[in-house]
Amino acid sequence: MTLLDYRKANGLTLAALAKKLGSPVSTVHSWECLRRRPDWKAVARIEAATSGQVTASDFVPRHEVAA
Repeated sequence: MTLLDYRKANGLTLAALAKKLGSPVSTVHSWECLRRRPDWKAVARIEAATSGQVTASDFVPRHEVAA
């Protein structure tokens, strides 16, 4: 599940998700759009905050997985 899918499925605003993750809104937005990948500490926070519904592999674009 992508971070964006998680946010929408749980009725969270971008600001609410950013607060839950302890990250700036602009950073969370860049993760949602896959413009930037979170570092390992952020991935751990994301996995914990989403109860494992969003994992590190969800930040790897599909074309990289297939290669």
